[in-house]
Amino acid sequence: MGTLAITNLASVPTPLGDLSSRELAVGETISIDRAASDLPRMKSVILAFAAGLISITFTPTVEEIASGLLAPPQAVQAADVAPVAATDLFGGPLIVLRKALTSGGATGTLDDVTLAAVDTLPFKFRVVGAIMYLSTPQASTVATLRSRAAGAGTALATFDTSLGVGLPTNTATVVIAPAALEGLFLRRDRAIVGEVIIFVRRES
Repeated sequence: MGTLAITNLASVPTPLGDLSSRELAVGETISIDRAASDLPRMKSVILAFAAGLISITFTPTVEEIASGLLAPPQAVQAADVAPVAATDLFGGPLIVLRKALTSGGATGTLDDVTLAAVDTLPFKFRVVGAIMYLSTPQASTVATLRSRAAGAGTALATFDTSLGVGLPTNTATVVIAPAALEGLFLRRDRAIVGEVIIFVRRES
């Protein structure tokens, strides 16, 4: 069984109900072995913790750690972020990138909005979707997601900027790998303002 270390944070002694036969003195810490028979008596401890009267530290046994049962359902597991092969039909972590697009100047001048700087890509990935929200639609302007700055590299998605919501007119199926000069950039007309959201799948 694991061990509960309970510390009284209150300025007065705090009772722990049936879990302990006495009150916990101000500043005192006690250690209690946790067993299944303790569970019906935990309500008073939970209420005291919720009220900020005590702090609780749980030290599991080696066996409990090895069991893998201590991870809560919402915890991220190793398999959740492991890369998958490009041919895998299911699986693979979907990662969402968001970038605000602030005003860069007048229409007709291009610049780069950096989502991942040169040589900073953490892993191989494929762009599987994208969406752009525009403060003001911009007809006949450029907005292309690319793997290199200044309009170089691979075009990963090209957006229709004539509407308030810009969906890509095409998304490349190429896998981008960390390499010299590689990154993730939005080549856009400076008049394009809003935000872009990119969905990428980590691949091996």
